[in-house]
Amino acid sequence: MRRLLRYGILLFGALSLLAGCGHAKTIPDDKLERIFEDIFLANSYCNSIDRKVGMDSLDIYRPILEKYGYEVVDLTYTIENYSKRKSAKISDVVEASIRRLESRERYYSRLVADRDSLQARAVRQFADTVYFDSLIQVFSLNDTAKLWIEIPVTEGDYRIMYNYLIDSLDQNGRPASTYEMADANGRPTNTVTRGLSTRRRSDVSFPMTAKPGDRTLRLKLAGYGPNIRKPHVTIEMMRIIYNLPVQAALDSLFAFQRDQIYTFPSYVDQLDPNTPYSGTLRVDPPRLLEGGDDND
Repeated sequence: MRRLLRYGILLFGALSLLAGCGHAKTIPDDKLERIFEDIFLANSYCNSIDRKVGMDSLDIYRPILEKYGYEVVDLTYTIENYSKRKSAKISDVVEASIRRLESRERYYSRLVADRDSLQARAVRQFADTVYFDSLIQVFSLNDTAKLWIEIPVTEGDYRIMYNYLIDSLDQNGRPASTYEMADANGRPTNTVTRGLSTRRRSDVSFPMTAKPGDRTLRLKLAGYGPNIRKPHVTIEMMRIIYNLPVQAALDSLFAFQRDQIYTFPSYVDQLDPNTPYSGTLRVDPPRLLEGGDDND
């Protein structure tokens, strides 16, 4: 932020080139600070890599001055007169505008952090468990069918989670797991293969994203080769979690919070409808019971 001060001197020289003739007005310090603040923001916007805004004309500053009721000649006149004032320096005004920018930056950074935190909380709390199995045991060749799972999906983010153990009784080499998204015709659109550990208990937490056109998530929790021998695999707390889109999760969070508030009329009576809510939301999400449905 402080390097803006260096650019300020160059900026004032450039602005002087735009100054025209006629009677000029002196711009008060408080408005000058806000003008510099907007000019620095315009420079930052135009110089940002993702914007790619051309800087061929210094006329980008003219609308800023017009916003406050001044022209470029007024700004040039005000800057030139600063050299005649013994107790004032133009750098003091520039520094003041930079402090205003820094204050604004801190404010918006807090807003962004609050928004990101709220979004993450909403997505986490209103995640939907679309598949759950507390225990899968594969101790024979016939049991290997249990390692195949297929569920319908809709666009969004999924997370595959489970704990597994391939113990010393397993007579095969190191197996691999396969996670695959498929379209309406059954064609794979995204396939991921991961090796599994043996002889020790391990956890899996893996994300998969269903794109628009994806209809099925297919899992092969432990895949063996054609010469498979007696397996010995234990999988616990197998679950697939679907995360609602951010806006849907936020809507659910606010609706749930509203219902919670309306449960306590004495609290509602204290709410000021003209004051935006700025507190911390505390919500207990519904839980999935093993072998049953969500609690209401």
